[in-house]
Amino acid sequence: MGELGFMGMMVSPEYGGGGMDTVSYVLAMEEISKIDASASVIMSVNNSLVAGESKNLEMRNKNKNT
Repeated sequence: MGELGFMGMMVSPEYGGGGMDTVSYVLAMEEISKIDASASVIMSVNNSLVAGESKNLEMRNKNKNT
């Protein structure tokens, strides 16, 4: 799923993410959960907890440097 870009969908492309919006994320989650619920949980955790927090840290560092 990482190679397809599902693990960092909402992270900015400048940080290696997909740069998708929330609607795109939800649609991808729905389609993946139809096939395998555990895969959608892994994707959700990675996008919300891991990628989301790294995005927050990037924003804090950016604001700190200005």
